[in-house]
Amino acid sequence: MTRLYHLGARLAIALAALLAVLAAPGLTPGAQAADPPSAITIKGTGLSQAINVRAKDQPDLFNALLRQVSWMATQPGDPITPDPAKLGPAYTMTVFVGTAASQVYDMYPLAPGGPRAHRPAAQPQGKVGEAWFYASVAMPDTLSAAGVPLVKPSASGPDSGLAYGDPVGYVPDVVDTTPPLSLGRTLHSSERTLLLWLLTPFAVTLLLFLAARRARRYGRS
Repeated sequence: MTRLYHLGARLAIALAALLAVLAAPGLTPGAQAADPPSAITIKGTGLSQAINVRAKDQPDLFNALLRQVSWMATQPGDPITPDPAKLGPAYTMTVFVGTAASQVYDMYPLAPGGPRAHRPAAQPQGKVGEAWFYASVAMPDTLSAAGVPLVKPSASGPDSGLAYGDPVGYVPDVVDTTPPLSLGRTLHSSERTLLLWLLTPFAVTLLLFLAARRARRYGRS
């Protein structure tokens, strides 16, 4: 009887610890960063001045541009290192959080064989591993939407299937423009955290009750 009671108590403590870990702010699924990216600048071939896209002014276009590079921040990159001189026009995209630069990428939307992107080792937040990527085929449309003057490739070119829309207010349908941070998702994460904390004492009480009841049953037998 005593052994069963202690076993139930240990299970209850373990469950409470697991629920507490899951409810911790830094580990709760869906938790969002406090300071999301807020602006993007683009410089490069054919641009007399930098293009500035702010999240608060053009949220759809901003998120379309951010989707092009955000996934590269933590990826190791592709094994093949191309020659930048053979990749066509180059554009540097800088992502800002507030007024501070956080990420920098070199974009090659008209590269033979498909768009390419380069993550320089020298990043605003510190040195990282240099990497090259095969980027999204939507990159030319997205950059064109921001105002980058890309020339349509010839019919015999490797990218002849791409068509660039009017850059004025255009956001390609093929680009996922779901915001990386939204008030609704943040509230949902907070509600889930609160629910986990509220469920913890009930789960512990229930396990202790079941363990005690089972122990009494074995004691009577």
